[in-house]
Amino acid sequence: MNLRRILILILVGIVIIGAAFYLGRRSGSGNGPKDEPKNEAETVKPRLAANHYSMTQDAQRNIHLTTAVAQQEEITKTLRVTGTVGPEEGRVAHVFPLAQGVVRNIFVQLGSQVRTGQSLLRFDNVELGTLTGEHRSLLGSLERAQAQQDVSAKNLARAENLLKVEAISQREYEVRRAEKEQADAGVNSARSELAASEEKLHRFGLTEDQIHSISTGSTHRTSSLNDVRAPITGVISKYEVAQGELIGPDKEIFTVVDPSIVWVLADIYEKDLGTVPQRGMCSVRLAAFPKETFRGKVEYISESLDPQSRTAKLRCVLPNQDNRIRLDMFAELEIPTTRREMTLTVPNTAVQEIDNEPVVFVQSGPEDFEKRNVKIGSKGDQNTEILAGVKPGERVVTNGTLQLKFEAMRGTLGDD
Repeated sequence: MNLRRILILILVGIVIIGAAFYLGRRSGSGNGPKDEPKNEAETVKPRLAANHYSMTQDAQRNIHLTTAVAQQEEITKTLRVTGTVGPEEGRVAHVFPLAQGVVRNIFVQLGSQVRTGQSLLRFDNVELGTLTGEHRSLLGSLERAQAQQDVSAKNLARAENLLKVEAISQREYEVRRAEKEQADAGVNSARSELAASEEKLHRFGLTEDQIHSISTGSTHRTSSLNDVRAPITGVISKYEVAQGELIGPDKEIFTVVDPSIVWVLADIYEKDLGTVPQRGMCSVRLAAFPKETFRGKVEYISESLDPQSRTAKLRCVLPNQDNRIRLDMFAELEIPTTRREMTLTVPNTAVQEIDNEPVVFVQSGPEDFEKRNVKIGSKGDQNTEILAGVKPGERVVTNGTLQLKFEAMRGTLGDD
């Protein structure tokens, strides 16, 4: 009996000791030193969210970073429309030959730069050949009339002397004077016909020296060759002629366009007509030059509407001295209107482009920046309208945006 009680007491003691040891271990694990991290990744700082970057104060000073507050401002609203580049109608010359003939030589090609009076082609002008022959005949008629005039003048002078000494009758003297007047009229008539012939030769482009050479007979083999000359300075934009071709005054062979000033033609909807000034400046953007804005002047808005589209034609005159703007290019016009509205704006220098999308960098903390895609509206001389992407009161980077843009495109932003 005593042995049984002893065994029971021993088992109870073992249970109590085990329980105490277990509770001690558990309590010690909560108050003792923590285990060292076993995974090295546990010590790496969490990465910044997409489009968020950090830059130290020193780095900001190094790039002279400055910011400005996005704020509400009353601006002149602009109207955006699309258009097409065309030539100024007064600077387009359609070239036709003045007579029928066969092309001998062509001196230009499509796209050639030409000057006023420059020879474009030479052709065998059938009508000119006939005209030069008539001109020589008229010269001969004038010479004969002048010779008859000289004879009649001498006869009249002799008759005057004889009349003084009463060697001839008054009637004979009157006959001599009538002959002189008739000879004078013949000379005047021959000169008039010759002058008319010279005008026809000038109409074909012959100079005074060339006409004189016809008079001397030194060009009897080339008198029918005629040059077609450029009426204005410009570029050959149409070329429809070939060597050896028979041409005539009913066919246009060249078109010369002076591209130093061009028109941008656009359609304005009826609802916008009341806000567009009849005269004023406009901005033009071209896909070929996405970084540039061209300044033009609105000079005409049509008095009537297209009955189908309910639009009026607007004409913007655009200087093109360097001839970079090509005809038939598509254009986007921004036209200031008479409307003024309160809208959110940021300085122009705050807006950058990444992947052809406008972005700004918003300062979210002393060393934190966020890249925001924005939707822009009107752009003035200093500020740009922000339609979406930025809230009033937020700070945007105005100087240092190029560095931020570079780092954003690279994907990281360092501290240096």
